[in-house]
This record gives sequence, structure tokens and C-alpha cells, in this order.
Amino acid sequence: MKKILLFLIGYFLLCVNLSAQTRRDGEILFNEGRYSEAYDIYAQLMNRYPKDFLLKYQAARCLFAMERYDESLVLFEAAKGKDIKKANIYLGDIYFSQYRFDEAVEAYSSYLETLDSTQDSLVNIYQSKIFNSNLGAGMLERVEDIAVIDSIKVHKQQFLSAYRLPRDLGKLDFYHDADDVPTEHPQVAYYTGRGDKMLFAANHGEQLDLDVSYRLVGGWNEAVNLSSVLNTPEDENFPFELPDGVTLYFASKGHNSLGGYDIFLTRYNGTINDYSAPVNIGMPFNSPANDYLYVFDEMAHIGWFATDRFQHPDTVVVYEFVPNKERVLIKTDDVEYRRLVSQMKVYRRANLTDEADENEASEVGEKEAEFNFFVNDGIVYTRMAQFKSEEAKELFLKAQIADKRLLTLSRLLEGKRREFFFTELLDEKNQLRSEILELEAEVRKHKKLVDEYILQTRQEEIKKLKNTGI
Repeated sequence: MKKILLFLIGYFLLCVNLSAQTRRDGEILFNEGRYSEAYDIYAQLMNRYPKDFLLKYQAARCLFAMERYDESLVLFEAAKGKDIKKANIYLGDIYFSQYRFDEAVEAYSSYLETLDSTQDSLVNIYQSKIFNSNLGAGMLERVEDIAVIDSIKVHKQQFLSAYRLPRDLGKLDFYHDADDVPTEHPQVAYYTGRGDKMLFAANHGEQLDLDVSYRLVGGWNEAVNLSSVLNTPEDENFPFELPDGVTLYFASKGHNSLGGYDIFLTRYNGTINDYSAPVNIGMPFNSPANDYLYVFDEMAHIGWFATDRFQHPDTVVVYEFVPNKERVLIKTDDVEYRRLVSQMKVYRRANLTDEADENEASEVGEKEAEFNFFVNDGIVYTRMAQFKSEEAKELFLKAQIADKRLLTLSRLLEGKRREFFFTELLDEKNQLRSEILELEAEVRKHKKLVDEYILQTRQEEIKKLKNTGI
């Protein structure tokens, strides 16, 4: 009996020693960045010791490092339940990335309570994380409802290919400093439609700032810092200025961005000769990831912005959308639905092929934009008020609307063709080929529609002029 007892005690001590040794092996592998191997060790130990919550925490760290967040979440929550405080660090980060901002606040706050006055640097970090989580929670309450035309995945260093600006709106280009210092995201320059002004991101020490340069008689003058109101100790990049010369969109990692680059709006104030305080344009444009280069064409009623949320490190998605005249919010109490819209996992599709309705005709007519419409060899109209025939005026409005849709469809077709060129997967190419054929048919249809409306407009107006003796 005594021998059996000694054997059992020895076996127990051996098991404890092997377990400790295996734990140490797992920790060594984890510290070396060999997360998959470390996880295998911890998984085996969890099978042997299912109530050991420290093992669950250690295994969860490995899954987190391998970006298997959903799997790690379950283990971290179990570890937190057994008062393993550091689990709250990871839980906060996972909740934040999943737009569960209120839960992120709770997790970070729980960890913050474990810190003392000697850990000021950590206190500052988690106070900042709590601030950002509260910021995200506020944004989630006011998510804008936008209609998406299309989206295209492109390489981060080639993403400008997805933007199709008309010449009068300006030009976007990549900018390289003289010292060619590499940056995580490409530096972008915007040239105004008149070609007399360039806004661009330039290296200033350890951060990117927005600079401005003007084209003079002898060429571009020496660039200067755009504004101390806009530039921060963090990176500013991706400028775009509306033709009014006042409204500016840019991206910044400062100004209390939610995460990485956020898109901000500001306006130049001539009274103070400086810009107003930047305003975050909110969700779904901004996210915990990097979001940037918000551009829109007021005439064509089409916009673009880029984001790397849920993407490979070298990839971004450029969304093409219909800008709202005024901010329209998602109206629902369903928080999960708002999360999905904010993440751009769910969005409203823009319908580009519907026939023009009376509201659109009214909208175009109210603009009173100048144009050149040749009634005949001797008469040219430049304003809607010059039409004598109401029928001709109505037909011309329809022609303008059809032409606007033609522009949008042509740009969409161009983007699909570029995407087809860059895509290597056969299934995706086949899908894109089908979409391209459909769009080509729509473009031909709208070209014919524009020509028909113009011809009918001319005929109706000439008939009216003859009847009135003009």
C-alpha cells in the first residue's frame, strides 16, 4: 500500500512538472512569435485541465495574435470571468474592432481600475482608448444613410486609379518628397481644376503635414504649411478641395480620430484668414481602421472614399457612392443593423438605371447652370430661361438628366474594366465580364436617349420659333 501511495505521489509530481514545463515551452514559443505552435501546446493542456482559466487566457492570446478574434473572444471572456484582469485589454480591443463600443469602454475601464499611480503611461493609454470608444459609441448613434454605386478592391499604392475626376474638378496624383522617405500610406497631392494651386502631404520631421503651393508665372512657388489649425503632431494627408475654394476634405490621424486616418471637413474663413476647426464626417465613412480621400463631383452627383477596414494590409476598397445633399441618418433602434451599415457590410444600392422622375427634372432645372445648346446655325441658348417652348424645355431637362446618368454609368464601366484588368481569379473575371456587358448595354442605351432628347428638343423649339415668327 505504501509503495502504491509513493507511486501515485511521484506520478502526480511528474505530471505537475511536465505541465509546468509545457507551459514554459508555450510561453517561449509565444514570445518568439510562433503563435500557432504555442496555441497547440495550450490547446492540449486545456483538454487535460479544462478548469484552468489561465490556460484559456494564454491560448486566447495566441488566437488573438493570429487574428482569430472570434475564437479568442470566447476564451478571453471565460478568463475575465475568473478575474484574470489582463483579459480586459484584449477584450477591449476586440469589442472596439467589432464596433461594440460600450462593451469596449467597460473592458478598458475594468483594466484601468487595476493600475496604480506609478503606471502613468499605461493610465494615459487606456484613458485614450476609453475616449475613442465613447467617440465611436456617439458616432454609432448617428450613422449616415448613403447609396453605394460600386466598390473596387485595389492595391494601396495604386488606389488613385479608382477615382475618375472630370478635368474641371482637378487632378489627384501621388506625391514624393525629395528625400523619398517611405510612408505607410502613399502621400497624395490635389491640383485644382484651374491648375494654379496644389495641396499635398509632405514629410515634416516625424509626421506628414498638409502643405500648399501656388503656380506663378515662373512656376510653382515654395510650398508652405497649409494651416496650424489643420496640421497636428500626427499625420495629415489626402486633401481634396471643392471648386468653391473654401471647402476642404482631408484625412488625419489627429483631431481625435476614431482610429488611424479619419476623414475631416473644414472651411476657409476669410475673416480670420484660416480654416475652421475640422469636423469628423462620421460613419459609415470613418471607422476604427484607416479611411481617407473623400472626393465628390457635385455636377455628376457621385463621390468616392477609400478604406482599409477588414482588408489585407496592402489592399484598400474604394467605394463609389451618391452624396446626400443634406445628412440623412439611419433611422432604427436596431444597434446591430447600425453596426453592419457602419462597417459597410450592409448598404443601400444606388439605382442608376431608373427612368428620370419629376423630382430629378426639377432639381436640374433649379440649378440654372450655363450651357451651350445650338437650336440652329444662328441661335445658341446658354440658359433655361431662353427656351420659348415649354415642351422643348422639358425635353432638354430630360436630356440633361440622361446625360448625367450616362456620365455616372460610363465612369462605373471604366472602373469595372480596370478591375477586370487587375483581377487574376477566373470566377471573378467571368462575373466582371457579365457586369461589363450589362453596363455597356446601359451606356449605349443612355447615349441613344440623350441624342433622341436633344433632337426632339431642337425640333420642338424650332417649331415654336416658327409659330411665333422669330
